[in-house]
Amino acid sequence: MHATTLARLLTQARTRSLNDERLADLLHLLESNVAEEAAELFSNRQPPGSTARVLFRQTVADTVRLLPGYVARPSWAERWRLMAAAWKFVRGSGRLPNMHPAFPGATFEQLEQPLGVLDPAIYQPLARMIETTSVSWSYALANRRGWSIVESAWMLALTYPIGMWLLRWRAAGGTPRAEFMPEIIAALDRTQGYAPLARGRQRSRVKPGISGVCTSWRGGWP
Repeated sequence: MHATTLARLLTQARTRSLNDERLADLLHLLESNVAEEAAELFSNRQPPGSTARVLFRQTVADTVRLLPGYVARPSWAERWRLMAAAWKFVRGSGRLPNMHPAFPGATFEQLEQPLGVLDPAIYQPLARMIETTSVSWSYALANRRGWSIVESAWMLALTYPIGMWLLRWRAAGGTPRAEFMPEIIAALDRTQGYAPLARGRQRSRVKPGISGVCTSWRGGWP
């Protein structure tokens, strides 16, 4: 959430005319105040709007295809199946499409229920992946031609709610477990170079959708 707040402040600042030294000073100033700016978002969380939810679910649908064990068959029947699944993710109600053998049947409504506090072993792999990706700058270099650093940061921030949403789906009807995380982390890592999530369509999803999703997420809408 701090990262998305910093990105928002950067987009509001007039940085085009700044030299490297003045830009570094601005970043230092924003960084020192970002916790205060984000404080209200932690204490007064609001669910994202309907548009943000649709854009988020569409990104999730693309990410599911990167899970280990997902099999895509090159046939017209498979194309029609994916089109039907995509429409269900846009609607966001009723039963989820059957997209992965390890993921149980569930409803979209189930996946919007708060998870509560989980075992730290569940959060740690996801946090480490995001930290490593951030430090390495790979999120800004991964096949995203034309993206600004701010847009890439928004996309990185989006990996956390996507990961927790996939965890909720994987554990639907049961208890989330740490052993579910490796396959989810693998899918999230693959998004960094995945062409459908690096094109203009995803870039347009990120701009209006990321702020509403990431400022609302705490393992589920409040």
